Amino acid sequence: MEGADRGKSIPLVPKLKATASLNFKPTEAWNLLLSVNHIGSRYFGGDTANLYARMPAYTTVDLAVSWKERNLTARINARNLFDKRYAATGFNYGFGTSYYPAESRAIFADLRYDF
Repeated sequence: MEGADRGKSIPLVPKLKATASLNFKPTEAWNLLLSVNHIGSRYFGGDTANLYARMPAYTTVDLAVSWKERNLTARINARNLFDKRYAATGFNYGFGTSYYPAESRAIFADLRYDF
């Protein structure tokens, strides 16, 4: 950042963001992918001077399971598997804090056939 905010952290941008994944293929047909996602603490939107408390860090876990046989693939994906409650974003302009909650656990399934 430039000017009066030079050297400050950019609001809503964590200094630490990491993902670790483990892919396991027990058979030719089955595949499991486990991912751990971490977002570090960050300043609220609007806090360019970094004067207020930070939004807390959070960690989520995702799981994807797939099965493939010839031209048919079935998949189930779970995002935020353990239903971690956290704020995706938030703002503080000096007269109060507003949070926007993140999506709770989400499970998706799909079936695909390749011709």
